[in-house]
Amino acid sequence: MALDDAAVAEIQRLYADTKVTVAQIGEQFGVSPSAVCKLARKRGWPTRWELMGRSPRRGQPSTPKARAVLAHRLCDAITKKLDQMEKGMESGALYSSDYERDAKSVGSMISGMEKVARPVSKSCEQCRRSVDWSVRS
Repeated sequence: MALDDAAVAEIQRLYADTKVTVAQIGEQFGVSPSAVCKLARKRGWPTRWELMGRSPRRGQPSTPKARAVLAHRLCDAITKKLDQMEKGMESGALYSSDYERDAKSVGSMISGMEKVARPVSKSCEQCRRSVDWSVRS
């Protein structure tokens, strides 16, 4: 949907001066939330983070607790994926391309967990060992 100048001006006002969500703005004007964000970037509007006086989060979670929670979630996802792979192998329903894809996704998740869990707690280390054991056996 093409937006006229008045609609763009109203979107900019809502985006910059109110706490209306990007999704709500998009819905009001019949466009997707990503279209609103793209319009803001294209026109050089300040980001919502800048308007609120905050800086966007970048990099790793800031607190050890947040890092531990993220590491546990990744560990759970890895364990679930390994279980799915085992069931697929036992049933014979997977092809070699499936094995390769699954191995890459598990490798990527393990890499992410290692980055997040560098200064690890005992429970994170136990989780890492259990995943390592599952992969090697």
